[in-house]
Amino acid sequence: MTPPTPPPIPQNWNPTPARNIGYGTKLVLIALIGVLLMIASFIVWGFTSSREHTSNITAKEIAHAWGEQIRVGDMSVECDSIVVSPKIYRCVANVESQRLHRSIYEASVYEADIEIGGEIELPVGIGEYYHVVLDISPAGVSFISPLVINGRQYVWARTKAGFMAKVDSGDYGQFQFGLGVKGSQGISFKLCGEHNDVDISGNCSDPSFGLVDEDYTCDYPLPNKRSITKEHFKASWHRDSSISEEVSVARVQFLLGVDRYQKVERSLKYAFLIILFTFLSVFFAERITKCPIPVLNYLLMGLALILFYVLLLSLCEHMSFGMAYTLASTMTVTLIAAYMWGMLRSVKVAGVIFAILGVMYLSCYVLLCLSSYALIMGSLMMFCALAVSMYASLKIK
Repeated sequence: MTPPTPPPIPQNWNPTPARNIGYGTKLVLIALIGVLLMIASFIVWGFTSSREHTSNITAKEIAHAWGEQIRVGDMSVECDSIVVSPKIYRCVANVESQRLHRSIYEASVYEADIEIGGEIELPVGIGEYYHVVLDISPAGVSFISPLVINGRQYVWARTKAGFMAKVDSGDYGQFQFGLGVKGSQGISFKLCGEHNDVDISGNCSDPSFGLVDEDYTCDYPLPNKRSITKEHFKASWHRDSSISEEVSVARVQFLLGVDRYQKVERSLKYAFLIILFTFLSVFFAERITKCPIPVLNYLLMGLALILFYVLLLSLCEHMSFGMAYTLASTMTVTLIAAYMWGMLRSVKVAGVIFAILGVMYLSCYVLLCLSSYALIMGSLMMFCALAVSMYASLKIK
């Protein structure tokens, strides 16, 4: 059976051409997509904060199991009902920091060898014995050597607040002893003698000095001398009690610097600029090549830009931030450039987009590394990007 023949098309019939979206409408839609992408970046920001909170809790648990912050308090001499301070108090501490891991999380802890010495002067008319008292949490002390005074050794007895040694009243003058401690976050020594010398050194690259207590009950002075290199620090305090009656403490806080989650959060602050200049680059490429790009394609490229931060967060939990940033940015830039080549079939345009995105991600990484100069560098980079955009707009006819 022969199928029926369709009726002929009228000679005066013309198909209605597909109506293209005006550039004004397209710009509005692109701006709307940018707003939606910024909302998505805030969602990634919240997810990053949640991971950081979990990391901080895990780090506190690790630090608590290892040892809390070590505070070496008063070292005093108790003679009957009289309490006196050492005439000379010297302390040398060598800190060896390390990082402990639990799953993908880590905490900074340390072990320290401390040598304490000085000179004791006793008041007249004391009894047969006196006590040397050291105020320090015994939980953080791994060992303590006997107190040596004029060549004689005295064993420490543990108390609730620290350690105490019973000494014959005939032995006084030069003293010394050593102890080993395990702690985290920081270490401090109260300047409890009439003349104090405290030296703290270690392999931490991000120490912090001279903080003030929140309740202002004591003073944390800056060290008189300090030197900090990439892998080592040394700080020295010299203080006489006759200069100030304030209670002074020599303290070093060990910082991790800007950790991986903080760097991801900081990189999210530049998401707006990345999205803006990427869309501008694609829009200029569209106008110059006279090849319309659908709004859906802008949305897909924007999702790739947001996915970069998810990739960065997930990768930096298993490798260094620099490697994670390099891998995530390379994947994102290559994906968008290949997508542009697939749409426009122009190697030149795809190469230009690849170069622009590469420069933007490299610039953002430089800003993340330059914490002190981030504002001025960011301002100069934005000015250069705006100048290039203005020059590119002149090519549009």
